[in-house]
Amino acid sequence: LYFFITLYYAGVNKKYIKQTTGIQNLDITSYLYEKVPLPPLPEQEAIAAYLDEKTTHIDSAIANLQLQAEKLSAYKRQLIAKTVTRGLNETVTYKDSGIEWIGKIPAGWEVRRFRTLFSFSHGVHITKTDFTEQGILCATYGDVHAKGNTELNPDTQSLHYIDIKFTETSKNAKLRKNDFVFADTSEDIEGSGNFAYLNANMDIMAGYHTIIAKPQHNESTRFLAYFFDSLWFRSQIRSQVYGVKVFSITKSILKNTKVLLPPLPEQESIAAYLDKKITLIDSITADIQRQIEQLKNYRKIIIHDAVTGRIKVPENAQ
Repeated sequence: LYFFITLYYAGVNKKYIKQTTGIQNLDITSYLYEKVPLPPLPEQEAIAAYLDEKTTHIDSAIANLQLQAEKLSAYKRQLIAKTVTRGLNETVTYKDSGIEWIGKIPAGWEVRRFRTLFSFSHGVHITKTDFTEQGILCATYGDVHAKGNTELNPDTQSLHYIDIKFTETSKNAKLRKNDFVFADTSEDIEGSGNFAYLNANMDIMAGYHTIIAKPQHNESTRFLAYFFDSLWFRSQIRSQVYGVKVFSITKSILKNTKVLLPPLPEQESIAAYLDKKITLIDSITADIQRQIEQLKNYRKIIIHDAVTGRIKVPENAQ
């Protein structure tokens, strides 16, 4: 078993991979005729025992790191949810928000309908065949659903181009800085409400299957982004979406959600505080993920080296 795992990771079987209609298939007939070296049975057993011990320790370390990452992710969600609904000053006077799922909020905050803060339009109707080598940048449905990302910035991510003609035929799909783009469908309930906002002063179009929300007032875009990414806001959308395999998010659903708004200076303070905290959490999480990848690679190497005789396995490993 370990030997065949090694063959897979080492790429010996890659020459038997056949590409068919976008799917990679293993040519099993040819693969089964591949010759493999086998040590004497006692040595096989010693290698297996050695690897059992080594990989158990590695797998345990990986599991502990994954648990740390999960706890950080949960803490991040809780931090955002608490801060965008309670603010930074715990000594302020609170009032009833009138919303059961939120409860009390700071006295100086407002509860507004989404529809009162934005105007709406749809993205341009395009397919992959409309992508070009140059023209105008386009934020696609996939860009909006990109994991862990709520910001559209061509300086930090790759966006597709479409023909410049779409700026004339679909003028309402053109974005300006601080515009929000929501995906109007999701393949799972957790992705319902996924969005991104444009954080650049340049011309970009929104692609198909997106809803554009253009701010109509002077609010902090960063604060709104944190609020829209909070469980408090997402739960409003998740309770209203419909579908089985694909969940649809309509303009009507978005328009009827409720948004908590502190005074603008407080919005900016909250956004700055969360920027600092989330940057630190994301940095620690990224470091944990790097450690996990290093351990996974080490696991592959130690298996490969043991079953190919590149390291001497202790005789008492059985």
